[in-house]
Amino acid sequence: MKTQEECMESHLRGVESALLRAAQRPRERAIATGTRLVVSQNGVLEFIPPDRLESSSRLTDVPEACKRSDDEEGEEA
Repeated sequence: MKTQEECMESHLRGVESALLRAAQRPRERAIATGTRLVVSQNGVLEFIPPDRLESSSRLTDVPEACKRSDDEEGEEA
């Protein structure tokens, strides 16, 4: 029988990549329409112009709070 922690881990596996995929569509739409993308970082709204979005085609800047520590990355058994 799985522990409660193991159940939570199995539910959360892949969440980070899913969130990154979900964030990609608004970036693409902002570039296509020439509008700014509005994001909230630590409670502060940031308006990102489309030319800054075009310089990086994928979302790579993940807030520190969302990053996993090195010791957790290899534990997907």
